[in-house]
Amino acid sequence: MSLLDDLDGELDRQIQLIYNEFISRYFPANPDDGPDAYHLHVKAYCLLAHAAFEEFVEKLSLELMKFSIQHWYEQRIITPPLLSLCLFYKATIPYQDNEESEQLRNFDA
Repeated sequence: MSLLDDLDGELDRQIQLIYNEFISRYFPANPDDGPDAYHLHVKAYCLLAHAAFEEFVEKLSLELMKFSIQHWYEQRIITPPLLSLCLFYKATIPYQDNEESEQLRNFDA
């Protein structure tokens, strides 16, 4: 099972738990109930579901970052996620502005 499948399954379980806790009791709906009977539960469901989605995206982003960095070390290939990380953190390649001294060439094969 892939990491994405694991994260997706975890997200599904969290959403289902939140649904069972806050929403499922209102189905089938009672026509006599007004919005006051369930509005706080709906708000709680929305808030916690949003947090679950946020956690999913954060975990996925972290794993993509780790993979991109490892891929750079192993293959020396710049991927779009790695480039985005470098730009975001304002990464620089150290160099000497002196042509007389020997320099480490980062991109020479």
